[in-house]
Amino acid sequence: MQSIIGQLDLLNLILAIIVAGGIYATIDGVARLGKMGGEYGRKAIHISVGIFAASFPVFMNRTEIFVFHGMFFVFIVGLSLTADVLRTQEWSKRFKPGQLLAEAFVRYEDVSRWTIGQFLYPLSLMLVVLFFDDLLIYSFAVLVLALADGFAAVIGKTFAKKIYYVPGGSKSFIGSLTFFLITFTLLCVYLIIVTEAGLIALIPALIYSLVLTVLEGGIAGGFDNLAVPLAAAILLNTL
Repeated sequence: MQSIIGQLDLLNLILAIIVAGGIYATIDGVARLGKMGGEYGRKAIHISVGIFAASFPVFMNRTEIFVFHGMFFVFIVGLSLTADVLRTQEWSKRFKPGQLLAEAFVRYEDVSRWTIGQFLYPLSLMLVVLFFDDLLIYSFAVLVLALADGFAAVIGKTFAKKIYYVPGGSKSFIGSLTFFLITFTLLCVYLIIVTEAGLIALIPALIYSLVLTVLEGGIAGGFDNLAVPLAAAILLNTL
């Protein structure tokens, strides 16, 4: 325990918590004004927090990143449980702060499918940090989850005309195409710029992007939030 505490810079954690909390509060405020809700609200948080989390290696070490995602996981679970309790209490309907807290989480649950993705999101990133030493791999896995998976859901919900069904839900072809293109772009950037692999990197980038797209396309119910970053980290670690 002492060694873990010794690796923590509380200022870094406080900064990360303030920024992440600000992102959540801002999106919740927009949703409260009726400008965003349901799937769009959840994915706005998904994308925004993910982009911020990908920058953690710039000012945080592995221990701090792990602790942050652990705290975020506890926060999401606690908020969900608190909201569920408050929604069943008559007094909370007359107590404005209680009503606002009860609405803070349920606003992002008004989707037509069952999902636990919001809980698995921070949990998956904790596992990536725990099992992979290279924080560049962590950042890549976060961006695949935030950008590729996030925008695939948004584009699919907005423009999908053809869908296909998987156990626990459905996916769209345009969403899967979006996921593939963004993942392929991220892989090319990592392999060509970071590892200086050159154009030959286009081949593994193409193969790995297809693998991740098939994986994401075959999993629903929010479990892709767990499978995609872990698979991305494993694949990148083989290069």
